[in-house]
Amino acid sequence: MIHKRTSGGGTHSGGDNEMFLKRALEKILSEKDIKRAQHAQLKKACETALSEVTKEIQNNRVSESSVLPSTAAQRSIVNAEKYFLPFELACASHHPRMVETSLDCLQKLLLHGHLMGSIPDPMDVSKLLIDRIVSTICLCFRGVQTEEQVELQIIKALLTIMTSQTIEIHQKSVLQIIKTCFNIYLTSRSKINEATAQGSLSQMLNGIFSKMEQKMSLLNEKRRQLDNRSTTQQQRQRQQPQDDNTNISELSSSSTMKANEEEAISESNVIEDDLVVKEILDELVEKICYDEATQQQRSTDLSTNEIIEEAQSVHEEILSIAPISSANSLSHHLESSGEIETTMSTSLSADELSVDNYFKNAFYVFRALCKLSDRDIKDKTNTDPRTNLDLKSRIFSLRLIMQILQTSGPTFRTSEDFLNVIKTYLCVSLSRNGVSAIPELFEMALYNFVELLDKFKQHLKVQIETALDCIGERLHPVL
Repeated sequence: MIHKRTSGGGTHSGGDNEMFLKRALEKILSEKDIKRAQHAQLKKACETALSEVTKEIQNNRVSESSVLPSTAAQRSIVNAEKYFLPFELACASHHPRMVETSLDCLQKLLLHGHLMGSIPDPMDVSKLLIDRIVSTICLCFRGVQTEEQVELQIIKALLTIMTSQTIEIHQKSVLQIIKTCFNIYLTSRSKINEATAQGSLSQMLNGIFSKMEQKMSLLNEKRRQLDNRSTTQQQRQRQQPQDDNTNISELSSSSTMKANEEEAISESNVIEDDLVVKEILDELVEKICYDEATQQQRSTDLSTNEIIEEAQSVHEEILSIAPISSANSLSHHLESSGEIETTMSTSLSADELSVDNYFKNAFYVFRALCKLSDRDIKDKTNTDPRTNLDLKSRIFSLRLIMQILQTSGPTFRTSEDFLNVIKTYLCVSLSRNGVSAIPELFEMALYNFVELLDKFKQHLKVQIETALDCIGERLHPVL
């Protein structure tokens, strides 16, 4: 028996994903609680979606059995956006098994690129569908009441969105994802989920800041290319008129020399003709009239004048044509250069918008973490991070900030926006946490201070001096 192998290895075809959608919808409909009145809308949405998916599967089977089957690319396309509603309602049901099934299906659709969310949200056209998808997934987390399996599925789905190369999300959604994973780390009763949330947050932050650095590096490279082309274009514009004048003067001088040479040749021919005439006159009978010789001389002079006039007319044509052709070539060059510059500028503006999005993602996340690192601790008597969530939040925020500082690139280290956040929030936080009697908090503040000394000392002289005084006072009793 010959078994048919699927191409693409790990990729999922459209038929596979349609079958997966079908199984997920059937699993939700098989739940006993789906028959309750509170889930009536969910039940209807699942039945409608299941009917449409079943029809698509049948249509694909018919097309595959036809003489001209559809291509693999066509079969792999699944419009999963139209099936989002039943999974959104399932997530909002707070039914553990239905929520887990829904999150698992959404994560797989996101992972394989069948749910992009790049279309406008039908509920709010000012937003994208991906923002609604993110909000739906994040709202599945309900604090300490959230089931462990649901927490794990939330982390998996959010990590898939943040590490995707094809899904772009904006600042609000990014902050919502970071906040949700942060809260799972703080409140989860499962050590596995806590460690998974910590590792996922670390991976997300690496992706956010590395993407910003990569996009900014590519944008700077395109700017350099555009500047180089503009400089080259200006140099060519300055050289072009000089080259044109040189060519015109060369053509003019060469034409004049040619005319002079032809005039000299004509005069020499006239002299030779005169000698011949004289010889003939000497040999001929004295009856030949002298007027005939004079007439021949005039005709020869006339031909010479005609040659000179022709040469002058050709020279004038060259003078009149040369500036036009050179002007046309210059204008054509400017037009072609303008087209290149316009294309580059259009591409550059699109890239600038994309870079601005990634920059804002990194900026707002970093600022939020700096604020969290100085969060008020309500129960100051409890110094155990495992039970004091405010203290745990501070320590974890400082740990994530330290990771950002350690892996920071040139854009982060030279940006006035990030430097202002460091001066306004982080330095104040380190000054307060640096005098804390809690060992873990003091240790993380000290680690961050060392990173600032290493990478930002030229920008933060006043702030570092203040922090040194605070930490020095804290260390003085110990020493």
